[in-house]
Amino acid sequence: MTLARKQGLETQREELGQAQYKVLGDASSQLLMRIFGLLAQQDLLPEYATVRKNEDVLVVRMNKTLISRRRADLIAEKMRSLVQTHLVEFSWTSSSEEIPVL
Repeated sequence: MTLARKQGLETQREELGQAQYKVLGDASSQLLMRIFGLLAQQDLLPEYATVRKNEDVLVVRMNKTLISRRRADLIAEKMRSLVQTHLVEFSWTSSSEEIPVL
């Protein structure tokens, strides 16, 4: 087996885990729809999500299981680039590790 083929097989077997996101941004329904729209474009649905409005700040917390680290990182970067987003906290935990709470 060639080295390129071995490397290709290794990338296909990415470990799955759980991604946790915390997004802070403008208290706007547009931001909420942008966040969920980003997930919908990739046919993803979080296991749970909470939304809280504190004065003029929207706080969105979400968990998505069975997702690769690379894909979870990409989603976090896209969330950071959304208009009206101030901060995105992100953690990914391997399926074999204990899951922290954001």
